[in-house]
Amino acid sequence: MLDLIETIKGLSSGLFQDSPWWLYALIALIPVSITLAIREGLCWFWKTNAQIKRLDKIARTLEKISLQLPEIEQNTRRKKKAEAPIKEEKFSLQDQEEYKLK
Repeated sequence: MLDLIETIKGLSSGLFQDSPWWLYALIALIPVSITLAIREGLCWFWKTNAQIKRLDKIARTLEKISLQLPEIEQNTRRKKKAEAPIKEEKFSLQDQEEYKLK
């Protein structure tokens, strides 16, 4: 039993006992760097996909509008014709007096 305890003490004390502090920092920095790199890659991927979805939606909307454009132009022309002011004939004073006499 004592041999087992001394073996465990020897393993734990010999592994990192005389290592400098920067080695611990390097060992801790590697997983953090890998995690951040993966996170940045995933965020970029999701952001790009979201932009692509928005652009596709815009393209579909523009396609619908372009298909409806002749109908919209036709309706606009009809409205302009319906709203066009009626030409008023200007009568001179003589014309107005003649109109009153009739």
